[in-house]
Amino acid sequence: MKKTALVLGAVFLFLTFASLCAWQLARLQWKLDLIERVEAKAYGPATHLPPASSWPLLDAATVEYQRVYLQGEFMPRYTVLTQAVTKYGLGYWVMTPMQVDNLGLVWVNRGFVTGGSPEQWSSLLSSMPQELIGLMRWTEPEGGYLRKNNVHDGRWYSRDVQALSAAMSLGDIGLPVAPFFVDASVQPSPVGGLNPATPAVRPSFSGDDTGEIKPLRHAPDDPIPGLTVLQFKNNHLQYAITWAILALMVLAAALWLRRSEA
Repeated sequence: MKKTALVLGAVFLFLTFASLCAWQLARLQWKLDLIERVEAKAYGPATHLPPASSWPLLDAATVEYQRVYLQGEFMPRYTVLTQAVTKYGLGYWVMTPMQVDNLGLVWVNRGFVTGGSPEQWSSLLSSMPQELIGLMRWTEPEGGYLRKNNVHDGRWYSRDVQALSAAMSLGDIGLPVAPFFVDASVQPSPVGGLNPATPAVRPSFSGDDTGEIKPLRHAPDDPIPGLTVLQFKNNHLQYAITWAILALMVLAAALWLRRSEA
């Protein structure tokens, strides 16, 4: 009876560990496919934004990290600062809506700053049409970790474009408002200076590199663009190996026990 219980226990543990190993290998393949898809979108030639008629049908899976080209006029008076944490420390994202030519309004994350006021950072924008290249990002509703956006006091802990648009009354302008925002990879510039067909520069991931897209160019007093984090944690292979080793250990123990009782 005791021997039978040990055999059944060993079989159960072996099958459990083997199943967990197989599950982690499946997760590994999923993660590698995800990384490949994201990198293809984030580092390839910039595309134009989808038509405004399709905006209500978009979701995070289709939008996230798509490299896009924007051309239009910023609306500086609606600039908002939202809390941010980057490799440069604590600070704020500078969010300003852009009236994109022939589309509607799109919130643009112009980059990171350590302080200042919305008025200070809005005063840097030109009144002339601008262009930029960046990555599409899905809205961040509600707020940050354990902290909800406080619309009344103007304290923003996430880039919730619906709440930002409502607080700024962008709907009163009469143009469609995108349900996503764009992380600028470069500083806005006069129309004609950017080539959307040029692929993005891939980070080297060496030394203390954090996996953030490097700012391509920015003036010292401008918000720092290009800080979208594209490094995905991928420990599935290590986990799979761990479960495989445990399964083999159970199998070896079962064989040793069988021989010792023979």
